[in-house]
Amino acid sequence: MQLFNSYDLAGLDMPNRIVMAPMTRSRAANGVADVLTERYYSQRASAGLIITEGIAVSQQGTGYLFTPGLYTDDQGQAWRRVTEAVHAAGGRIFAQLWHVGRHSHVSLQQAGAAPVAPCARRADLCLGGARRARPCRHQRTARARYRGSGGDRR
Repeated sequence: MQLFNSYDLAGLDMPNRIVMAPMTRSRAANGVADVLTERYYSQRASAGLIITEGIAVSQQGTGYLFTPGLYTDDQGQAWRRVTEAVHAAGGRIFAQLWHVGRHSHVSLQQAGAAPVAPCARRADLCLGGARRARPCRHQRTARARYRGSGGDRR
């Protein structure tokens, strides 16, 4: 069966074709991957490739309680330990980096600020059966200013 045959993924030698899909675990109590995170991923190192749960790239990009980030030194060191544990067990691991944009919630933002997004449109979410829209704020970047000037219209 080919599922258990090795595979070359653009130079990454995988012992099999099994890829562990990402799952939001919500177990990082303070936003930092911990010993349980190391154990969880290293126990699954026999998969050809592990793709981590979503890892927030900034505090503003956090979308759920208890999800790990990768924007402070402590978080970087924690993910280094996770990666080393997976590698020690013979595994391969990719980080799924994310920023949830306007789908975040004011309760997850510093001082209750509105979430940042590429545009100031509200996210329409279904909460408890009722559709509610949350406000967000536009994060202006050099690329956004360029696009807004009529340059790149992709």
